[in-house]
Amino acid sequence: MEKLRVAAVQKNTKPNDSEYSLEAGLKYFEEGAKLGADIVLFPEIWSNGYAPPFEEAFDDPFKAGYEKEREKWLSETWEPDGEEIKAFCEKARELKAGAVITCLCSGEKGKTNTAFFIDKEGKIILRYDKVHTCDFSLEGLLESGKGFKTVDFCGVKIGIMICYDREFPESARVLMLQGAEVILVPNSCDMNSARLSQLRSRAFENMTGIIMANYPRPKWGCSCAYTPMTFDEKGNYTDNEIMMLGEEEEIAVAEFDMAAIRKWRERETWGNAYRKVYAYGEIVKTQVKYPFVREKRREEMDSVKVSFGKVPPKEKGYKYSVIISKSEGKYVFCRHRDRSTWEFPGGHREEGEHPDETARRELWEETGAKDYDLYQITPYSVAMDGEENFGMLYFADIFSFGELPKLEIAETKLSDELPEIQSWTYPLIQPKLLKEAERVMGIINRENREE
Repeated sequence: MEKLRVAAVQKNTKPNDSEYSLEAGLKYFEEGAKLGADIVLFPEIWSNGYAPPFEEAFDDPFKAGYEKEREKWLSETWEPDGEEIKAFCEKARELKAGAVITCLCSGEKGKTNTAFFIDKEGKIILRYDKVHTCDFSLEGLLESGKGFKTVDFCGVKIGIMICYDREFPESARVLMLQGAEVILVPNSCDMNSARLSQLRSRAFENMTGIIMANYPRPKWGCSCAYTPMTFDEKGNYTDNEIMMLGEEEEIAVAEFDMAAIRKWRERETWGNAYRKVYAYGEIVKTQVKYPFVREKRREEMDSVKVSFGKVPPKEKGYKYSVIISKSEGKYVFCRHRDRSTWEFPGGHREEGEHPDETARRELWEETGAKDYDLYQITPYSVAMDGEENFGMLYFADIFSFGELPKLEIAETKLSDELPEIQSWTYPLIQPKLLKEAERVMGIINRENREE
């Protein structure tokens, strides 16, 4: 196929009305096909119009008192073997046109934000579950997809990314590395120059065509398409915009010149032509550090496992000692000279050093503590990035401080309050250590009182 024609459905459906979405979707599919489209692309979660189960759900999807509304919303899925998707498959076979229809669907553990790619024969050739779900908002209710996929459609390699995926350059980059020549983007959000620039840039840097379909409304719409080609044969800049709609309801077709795109990809310098992959190791690390730590980052919270009472194997041994510290009833925090965040004292065990010795050394080095009681709480382990390391947890009640050693710590502070989540150096670990230390010390204090 030398010319690929894709229709963007910039239309509204009725909120949380699956029956209407099916009826209207089939109608718009037919309208797009009559415009000569090879593929008809719908906005994100067409099955319910990306409408929330209750008014406050975008800000607080887990709000108490709305259990029935959440349950109903999550139950209204379109399944690959259900009547709705079958109807689109039959319509595709009738029209001899492909479609990307979007919906809530059942995943492995929960519900997913899904796009089904149906070919001209009425077969589902690709299911894509949105990877970058908006966990900070309504999509905190959903399960994230596990990876990006491409598929052959009439000789053109096509990939899909959904809405928020577009805001991460890795999404389009992975699709490009999988061979994508054109990327389809179902969307549901307000559009502006910054977000449109993301799409324009994804097309240019990955040498792929891109088309996005969005819902129409004030400050939304702007369904658009871009070619990767940004220079003519003489090296003069050319605008790579193919199509740009306004804010009103409309169905429009963008045509991708696949012959020209392929020649461009064969000769130009972007895409995968000159990447230095050996320098990209940081990209695949899973740990999130300040200032990007977010309390609602569901997958990251799940990926860091802190366990207590587990003794390390002899060949591994203890790596850290951490001391939850208080003085006059206040928490004692320290700040490393190279950071703006706060942590409890602690650090690496030196060779041949007992964890108790490490705790006393670190407590002095990082707070200047002179007189204190030190309690060994429990062994602990942290499993992260496929590796498990072990430490010993302590509690210190500090009675007096000397001068802070001129080592790694810039300052200490005593506080009645815990830092905000974004102000912890180790926000996924040390708050859990604190909780366990206070639990154990509570038991010790209660037993002492009873005696």
